[in-house]
Amino acid sequence: MAEFAIVASIIQIADVGLRLSLKLYTISETIARADKTIVSISKDVSLTASVLRELGHHLEKDKEAKICSENAIKTAEQIVQECLKVFHEIDGILEKHTTQTTPEGKSTHRWAEAVAGRMKWPFLQRKVQLLISNLDRLKATMMLMLSVIAYAKHLRE
Repeated sequence: MAEFAIVASIIQIADVGLRLSLKLYTISETIARADKTIVSISKDVSLTASVLRELGHHLEKDKEAKICSENAIKTAEQIVQECLKVFHEIDGILEKHTTQTTPEGKSTHRWAEAVAGRMKWPFLQRKVQLLISNLDRLKATMMLMLSVIAYAKHLRE
């Protein structure tokens, strides 16, 4: 039964990653001084989301075949939750430095103003790069898990 929950969770988290990737890309296109690193980060987040979707797809197929052990399902869930944390941390950094509240209490994006003036991208870049390194590690673990699933499936055939 845990397999059903993890598949839904993986797909939802992949969507969070894709929305974050689009936000990063929009920022990079909106801001004249934006570093090419933002585009690179956007692509990395997008690729991680794609790998998450692939993992979800394989676990969905595994429901009937029962190739994955309970431990593999738990490991996948841990990886997915770690990806979500990283996505939220990156998004939090962006929101903190690109959003302001109006006197009426509404949030507005101030991307160009933020990066051109107050946002210290070189300082923030180090923190975001650390988060991207974590995503790379998690992505490698997911790819290894996909390989193990493919190998187990091959052995069963």
